[in-house]
Amino acid sequence: MFGPLRKCWCMRFESKHYYFARLMRVVNNYKHACKTLAERHQMSLAYLLASNSMFVQHDFSVSATVDVDVNFLSESVVEALQHSNISMSQKLHQCRFVKLNGIMYHCNTYVVVDVVDDTPVFGQIIAIFVQNINAFFFSKFVNQIMIHICLDT
Repeated sequence: MFGPLRKCWCMRFESKHYYFARLMRVVNNYKHACKTLAERHQMSLAYLLASNSMFVQHDFSVSATVDVDVNFLSESVVEALQHSNISMSQKLHQCRFVKLNGIMYHCNTYVVVDVVDDTPVFGQIIAIFVQNINAFFFSKFVNQIMIHICLDT
Protein backbone atom coordinates (compact mmCIF):
# COMPACT_ATOMS: atom_id res chain seq x y z
CA MET A 1 0.00 0.00 0.00
CA PHE A 2 2.77 2.47 0.93
CA GLY A 3 5.70 0.72 -0.74
CA PRO A 4 8.45 -1.34 0.85
CA LEU A 5 8.47 -1.34 4.66
CA ARG A 6 12.13 -0.28 4.74
CA LYS A 7 11.01 3.16 3.53
CA CYS A 8 8.51 3.73 6.34
CA TRP A 9 9.89 1.98 9.41
CA CYS A 10 10.60 3.90 12.59
CA MET A 11 13.39 1.93 14.28
CA ARG A 12 16.06 4.60 13.70
CA PHE A 13 13.74 7.22 15.17
CA GLU A 14 13.06 5.03 18.20
CA SER A 15 16.78 4.46 18.70
CA LYS A 16 17.61 8.16 18.57
CA HIS A 17 14.62 9.04 20.75
CA TYR A 18 15.80 6.52 23.35
CA TYR A 19 19.22 8.22 23.40
CA PHE A 20 17.67 11.65 24.04
CA ALA A 21 15.16 10.36 26.62
CA ARG A 22 17.96 8.64 28.54
CA LEU A 23 20.11 11.78 28.29
CA MET A 24 17.34 13.93 29.78
CA ARG A 25 17.06 11.57 32.76
CA VAL A 26 20.83 11.68 33.30
CA VAL A 27 21.26 15.44 32.86
CA ASN A 28 18.18 16.26 34.97
CA ASN A 29 18.11 19.82 33.62
CA TYR A 30 14.69 20.73 32.26
CA LYS A 31 15.45 24.41 31.56
CA HIS A 32 16.50 24.94 27.95
CA ALA A 33 16.06 21.22 27.21
CA CYS A 34 16.47 21.62 23.45
CA LYS A 35 19.70 23.55 23.85
CA THR A 36 21.08 21.03 26.35
CA LEU A 37 20.24 18.06 24.12
CA ALA A 38 21.67 19.74 21.02
CA GLU A 39 24.94 20.63 22.77
CA ARG A 40 25.35 17.16 24.27
CA HIS A 41 24.60 15.49 20.95
CA GLN A 42 27.09 17.69 19.09
CA MET A 43 29.76 17.01 21.72
CA SER A 44 29.12 13.28 21.47
CA LEU A 45 29.39 13.32 17.67
CA ALA A 46 32.54 15.45 17.80
CA TYR A 47 34.12 13.00 20.23
CA LEU A 48 33.24 9.99 18.07
CA LEU A 49 34.55 11.58 14.88
CA ALA A 50 37.74 12.91 16.48
CA SER A 51 38.65 9.66 18.20
CA ASN A 52 37.98 7.37 15.21
CA SER A 53 36.32 5.04 17.70
CA MET A 54 33.14 5.22 15.64
CA PHE A 55 34.75 3.05 12.98
CA VAL A 56 36.46 0.55 15.25
CA GLN A 57 34.99 -2.75 16.26
CA HIS A 58 33.76 -2.28 19.84
CA ASP A 59 31.97 -5.43 20.83
CA PHE A 60 32.97 -8.97 19.87
CA SER A 61 31.88 -12.12 21.66
CA VAL A 62 31.40 -15.70 20.54
CA SER A 63 29.64 -18.79 21.80
CA ALA A 64 31.56 -21.88 22.79
CA THR A 65 33.96 -22.71 19.99
CA VAL A 66 35.18 -25.96 18.52
CA ASP A 67 38.61 -26.35 16.92
CA VAL A 68 38.24 -27.14 13.23
CA ASP A 69 40.49 -29.60 11.46
CA VAL A 70 40.74 -28.31 7.90
CA ASN A 71 41.40 -31.82 6.61
CA PHE A 72 37.83 -32.86 7.43
CA LEU A 73 36.15 -29.91 5.65
CA SER A 74 34.84 -30.26 2.12
CA GLU A 75 36.90 -28.82 -0.73
CA SER A 76 34.32 -26.12 -1.49
CA VAL A 77 34.45 -24.87 2.12
CA VAL A 78 38.27 -24.88 2.12
CA GLU A 79 38.33 -22.92 -1.16
CA ALA A 80 35.87 -20.38 0.22
CA LEU A 81 37.94 -19.99 3.39
CA GLN A 82 41.15 -19.51 1.39
CA HIS A 83 39.36 -16.95 -0.80
CA SER A 84 38.52 -15.03 2.41
CA ASN A 85 42.25 -14.79 3.28
CA ILE A 86 42.01 -17.17 6.24
CA SER A 87 45.38 -18.59 7.20
CA MET A 88 45.30 -22.37 7.14
CA SER A 89 48.43 -22.56 9.30
CA GLN A 90 46.75 -20.89 12.30
CA LYS A 91 44.02 -22.39 14.46
CA LEU A 92 40.50 -22.08 13.10
CA HIS A 93 37.44 -22.24 15.35
CA GLN A 94 33.78 -22.76 14.57
CA CYS A 95 30.95 -21.44 16.73
CA ARG A 96 27.15 -21.33 16.78
CA PHE A 97 26.74 -17.56 17.16
CA VAL A 98 28.76 -14.34 17.16
CA LYS A 99 27.89 -10.95 18.63
CA LEU A 100 29.38 -8.06 16.64
CA ASN A 101 28.69 -4.50 17.79
CA GLY A 102 25.50 -5.54 19.55
CA ILE A 103 24.10 -7.66 16.71
CA MET A 104 23.76 -11.42 17.19
CA TYR A 105 24.49 -13.60 14.16
CA HIS A 106 23.35 -17.23 14.53
CA CYS A 107 23.83 -20.16 12.19
CA ASN A 108 20.85 -20.82 9.88
CA THR A 109 19.64 -17.21 10.06
CA TYR A 110 19.17 -14.94 7.08
CA VAL A 111 21.08 -11.71 6.50
CA VAL A 112 21.15 -9.09 3.77
CA VAL A 113 24.30 -9.76 1.76
CA ASP A 114 23.95 -7.10 -0.93
CA VAL A 115 21.49 -4.64 -2.44
CA VAL A 116 20.97 -4.81 -6.21
CA ASP A 117 18.63 -2.35 -7.94
CA ASP A 118 17.13 -1.30 -4.57
CA THR A 119 16.27 -4.94 -3.82
CA PRO A 120 18.02 -6.80 -1.00
CA VAL A 121 19.89 -10.03 -1.72
CA PHE A 122 19.58 -12.48 1.15
CA GLY A 123 21.99 -15.13 2.32
CA GLN A 124 21.67 -17.89 4.89
CA ILE A 125 24.52 -18.25 7.37
CA ILE A 126 25.61 -21.88 7.16
CA ALA A 127 28.65 -21.75 9.47
CA ILE A 128 30.58 -19.17 11.46
CA PHE A 129 34.36 -19.44 11.68
CA VAL A 130 36.56 -17.40 14.03
CA GLN A 131 40.29 -16.77 13.72
CA ASN A 132 42.28 -14.10 15.58
CA ILE A 133 39.15 -12.28 16.78
CA ASN A 134 37.85 -12.05 13.22
CA ALA A 135 34.55 -13.67 12.29
CA PHE A 136 34.00 -15.24 8.88
CA PHE A 137 30.50 -16.17 7.77
CA PHE A 138 30.07 -19.10 5.39
CA SER A 139 26.73 -18.40 3.71
CA LYS A 140 24.75 -19.36 0.67
CA PHE A 141 22.55 -17.13 -1.44
CA VAL A 142 18.82 -17.66 -1.08
CA ASN A 143 16.54 -18.07 -4.06
CA GLN A 144 14.68 -14.78 -4.56
CA ILE A 145 11.57 -16.56 -5.89
CA MET A 146 11.22 -18.48 -2.63
CA ILE A 147 11.42 -15.25 -0.64
CA HIS A 148 8.72 -13.56 -2.71
CA ILE A 149 6.42 -16.57 -2.27
CA CYS A 150 6.97 -16.53 1.50
CA LEU A 151 6.32 -12.79 1.73
CA ASP A 152 3.13 -12.94 -0.36
CA THR A 153 1.44 -15.57 1.80
